[in-house]
Amino acid sequence: MRYVPAASPALRQRHEASDGVNWSEMPMLRFSTNDDMQHRFLRSQGVEHFPPTHTVPSSEAFLTAACAGLGWGMIPEQQLQQDLPRGLVPLPGTPNDVALYWQCWAMASPRLERITGAVRAAGSKLRQI
Repeated sequence: MRYVPAASPALRQRHEASDGVNWSEMPMLRFSTNDDMQHRFLRSQGVEHFPPTHTVPSSEAFLTAACAGLGWGMIPEQQLQQDLPRGLVPLPGTPNDVALYWQCWAMASPRLERITGAVRAAGSKLRQI
């Protein structure tokens, strides 16, 4: 799944710099204390001192907080495309691709086997692209 750095237009404008965005001062969102995606992104931008950070442990609330301008965050690309009209703009920088894994119970179930087969087939097609 591809994640893209994004923020509200007003937040981006407040932290605009001559070379893009002032990453070390623009407030940041993270999903939980285990979410280091934004920190890894900042390190890739050469930022060593992290900005003020709000932890928002709900995907819906995370998106709402970003739209409200409370901070920038790494947003799933599909979700960002749907919410561009709502008020998010992509920020400069390289998106982050996260591998997804299918996990399911190890119990015999025809329905679960069909779903697993469909997920594996879709995954094989994506690997070929």
